[in-house]
Amino acid sequence: MRSYPLQLGFRIAALLSLFMLILTSTSLRAQPALPAATKLYLPLVIDNTPNVVIRNDRTSRHYWNSRFTSYQTVGEVANLSDQPIYNVKVTLRVYNSDTQVLVQSYEELALLPMTAAGGVNPFKIQWSSSPQGSFDMRTELSVVWDTSASQPTQALSVRSKQIQTVADTVQVIGELEGAAIQPADLVTVAVTIYNANGSLLDAGAQQSRLAAIGSTASYSVTFYKAYSDLTGITPSQIQVQAQRQPTAQP
Repeated sequence: MRSYPLQLGFRIAALLSLFMLILTSTSLRAQPALPAATKLYLPLVIDNTPNVVIRNDRTSRHYWNSRFTSYQTVGEVANLSDQPIYNVKVTLRVYNSDTQVLVQSYEELALLPMTAAGGVNPFKIQWSSSPQGSFDMRTELSVVWDTSASQPTQALSVRSKQIQTVADTVQVIGELEGAAIQPADLVTVAVTIYNANGSLLDAGAQQSRLAAIGSTASYSVTFYKAYSDLTGITPSQIQVQAQRQPTAQP
């Protein structure tokens, strides 16, 4: 005896299974392929801009006699960072431009113990050469500095500046705000002289224990005309900076 309803049920179930399989396969083919994980490689940006640079440098020479010639290299150390730096040391190397051989090397501290953030600090290096050692020269400057101070350093306000010409010298004199100056303080006054176009002509400094008289303290820095034509310089072409180190020892 045959059971038609049971066979029919099996057939219906088989047809439903086949339908679902076809439907699932079609659905899978209709779905877009999922993208693989994407890695984005960005270029590595490195700021190679130096925070401290030498600028406005100038080398001049003076023939004292037939056997001796002296040179003077002046310039500015510019602090482009947002923090002060200290004990700036400038190195001058002199090469024979033909043989590229290092002939002489000199080191000097910049004129001020502290270079303020965004500020400039003048330097001066005096050196010599004799006729026996004369050659076509190439000079190279480099700079190193400290990020912390060995002694506390404080900027002082400059109240006035004047120019006096005496024989072959030019003197820059004036007064500082002296209320903060104590008898044991080491006071440094740095003077930079520019021409009418803003190029540096000369730089010099006075470092001493200035005695404040009332609310002011006097300073004087002397320049020699042997290296630069300082004729007609006006106070507007002069920059004066002053700093004190309260804990400096004699």
